[in-house]
Amino acid sequence: MTDGKVDILIANAGATWGEAFDTHSDAAFDKVMNLNVRSVFNLIRLCTPLLEKAARQSSEKARVVTVGSVAGLHIGGIGQHGTYGYAASKAAVMVCALVYVGFVLWREGGGKGERDCFRLMVGYSI
Repeated sequence: MTDGKVDILIANAGATWGEAFDTHSDAAFDKVMNLNVRSVFNLIRLCTPLLEKAARQSSEKARVVTVGSVAGLHIGGIGQHGTYGYAASKAAVMVCALVYVGFVLWREGGGKGERDCFRLMVGYSI
């Protein structure tokens, strides 16, 4: 961050909790979701004004990269390892990134859904 702006934000958090399905506690699930999803969401939300500032002051796009996992895209075999919260959280991070793009497009388009946003580039890495 320079001059009160953010040019590139990499939003990444990851924790898992391996436990059998029938004993997987709510507390374990909540811990994984809070770290993996809530922290990424809050970071992007808090940095949005700084990303907008960077984009307005430059010809370059402001960039947001969320980091996920193949666990959020491919379910086969994952559940047998007790990573229920992890797989769900990484899918949620991907959807949050897509929803964020829609929000930016809507807001920057004056609520008309126009695609001339603040030159934001959002990526999802696995």
